[in-house]
Amino acid sequence: VLHPHTLVPAMRKNIPVRVLNTFKPEHPGTKIVPQPQKGISVIKSIAFKRHQLIVSASSPRMLAGPGFLARIFTAFARHGVDVDMVSTSEVSVSATTGNGNNLEALQAELSGEFDVRVEKDKALLCVVGDGIQ
Repeated sequence: VLHPHTLVPAMRKNIPVRVLNTFKPEHPGTKIVPQPQKGISVIKSIAFKRHQLIVSASSPRMLAGPGFLARIFTAFARHGVDVDMVSTSEVSVSATTGNGNNLEALQAELSGEFDVRVEKDKALLCVVGDGIQ
């Protein structure tokens, strides 16, 4: 694993960096360059996590009301539920987690103020590439 700051000197001098897999030394690895070559695939990598859960909390009172996110994520912390990814709108918050422990207690606490839904057996998929939005 390379920290992005370790690549700065090579980037400043336009020196390509090749990242190799120690478990597959025969694999050519990934070449990191300042600008991708034209005509190369837009998608560079796909990563995923299985066994994810989505916890969603919603309430019309969230609209233009301060402090809702703080209360929701304080409850997540209090129950030891880690958050991988968050999506928000004006009246709802959804968060993914791989930790199913204490979800019932979290759901019970949040249900006093929000409509809460827990979805199980989900996966988190991340696509990395050029020009992807």
